[in-house]
Amino acid sequence: MVLLTAIVSGCNEGRGSGEPQLQQAWSLLRVGERKSADKTFEEVFTSSSSTVDRAWALYGRAMTRINEADEKSLTEADQFLDQALKVDPDGETAPWVLLAKARQQSLRLEMARDQLISEPKNQIAAEQVATLREGAELQYSQVISTFPDHPAGDEAASFFVTSLIDRNDPAFATRAISTIDEFAKRRNNSKWLVVMYSLRARADRVLNDAEGRLASEMFVLETIKRLDPSAIPDLSHSYFTIATTAEFQVGDFTTARTYYQKFIDEYPKEQRVFTAKQALVRMDKFEAQLLAGEVSPVATPVSSGASTMPNATTTTEPTR
Repeated sequence: MVLLTAIVSGCNEGRGSGEPQLQQAWSLLRVGERKSADKTFEEVFTSSSSTVDRAWALYGRAMTRINEADEKSLTEADQFLDQALKVDPDGETAPWVLLAKARQQSLRLEMARDQLISEPKNQIAAEQVATLREGAELQYSQVISTFPDHPAGDEAASFFVTSLIDRNDPAFATRAISTIDEFAKRRNNSKWLVVMYSLRARADRVLNDAEGRLASEMFVLETIKRLDPSAIPDLSHSYFTIATTAEFQVGDFTTARTYYQKFIDEYPKEQRVFTAKQALVRMDKFEAQLLAGEVSPVATPVSSGASTMPNATTTTEPTR
């Protein structure tokens, strides 16, 4: 469960006052030592005089259960999360606790889906899937609305949008795109913006909107560069995805050539370089045949491949 791992490895790191034993518990959890982490979190809860640290300790104990993904463990996690809210209802733990409670619903949904896959005619399982999905989406939306300018709200937005897209329904994909575009205006400097526009490309795919998907992929690339211009990220995947989408889905050979060439020039040792070079030859050959009247156009190439997204870079992130 990749998304769950991201919660454990990222959002929990360094939470609390910096009390050494609490930090030790987080370290144990990050390397998968759940039993030792649970014991250490319990010791912190018992011995600490800090309300915040006690709440984080309860949250940590819940995290050790969530990774087990069985109903007994999830029930125990629910109890720890509820207790954390009582200990520190309006403190720094509250957004993450509420996000974790929403994730609990998603994990139960995954379990119900597995059952439905093995028993496709199980009507009870089908109804449970629908109920759990709606419940999870409701909880994510509540985290978003309660903490719109908080990283937990950002993360909740990514889970919410993912759930909408996973329905594989054009109406829900359209709703996902609206949510993403609103997020881009409101949280322009959030690290989750790259994730959200990657999800937008998935929504465009559900809608069979090839040009929208290309614009989304290009916006992902632009956002990676904008949010951390001093970094040198691996852009090979973005380059190749933009190139293949432009060539095969949109028929925008200009954009396809640009990004195949960037891929070749900047990642000459990448295994797909040969494929990229073949693509350049293939497009040249096709256009030559087209000019000679030997083939008929299968698509109308667009002229630029420029993003048709709202210009999120002109907005300002709300003050926290």
